[in-house]
Amino acid sequence: MINRVEVSLLGRDRAVVEFHVADETPEATIERLEVEASGCTKFLERLNLLIDQIRQLPKADRRLQGSQALNDLIPKDRDHVSILIRELILKARNQFERPYKDIELCHCRGVPTDVVDRAIVSGCQTVASVARATSAGTSCGTCKPDTEAMIEFRLKSL
Repeated sequence: MINRVEVSLLGRDRAVVEFHVADETPEATIERLEVEASGCTKFLERLNLLIDQIRQLPKADRRLQGSQALNDLIPKDRDHVSILIRELILKARNQFERPYKDIELCHCRGVPTDVVDRAIVSGCQTVASVARATSAGTSCGTCKPDTEAMIEFRLKSL
């Protein structure tokens, strides 16, 4: 079985990774990885390092679900590269689910959820900095808790 996962930040940093696994059970291990990527040097270097580290893991540690060795490879930093790599691993495990699902996060200003998410990945790590970058939450403010939940989701460690 092949799991195809894609992450992207404004099309500049982009990776498509295919995880080949034997079956769909929780014990399924990554058999092979294929990667297509483009982006900044830092993103490409960290992505290649991650792929190499996964390939070097013993087969028993290459389980998509429940592998502490794979958990240890998840970056804890808050830069855009770490956030994208964390997203990649969560998507591969079918654990990537944003806390806010509507297309538009800020209804007063008409700010799409994707715009807020990109601002967070690009470095806005507070509600105020997201508001400055996107105008979300600068009118009635009812979307501020949703913005905070998006920030927490993107920056938390597993």
